[in-house]
Amino acid sequence: MRTAITMILFGAGWLLQMFGGITVVVLLIYGIYALFAKSVIGGLVLIGASVVLGWVIRFFSGLLMLAGAGAATIGAKRSEEN
Repeated sequence: MRTAITMILFGAGWLLQMFGGITVVVLLIYGIYALFAKSVIGGLVLIGASVVLGWVIRFFSGLLMLAGAGAATIGAKRSEEN
């Protein structure tokens, strides 16, 4: 059970990092397009949003991976005691 929880948490962190990274890149490219083609303010808002979204994704992805490492560590300690 410990292994399954660890793999699920690490996998969720990795998937969030991958799909979130793709989303950030797409938002950044669209922000650059909007900066030159539509409006300066709208483009700058989208570029800033992509930066902030990148920070949020890295934070939550790191939390998921940290939780997975914690689950693996707690399981290792309990198996040594038994």
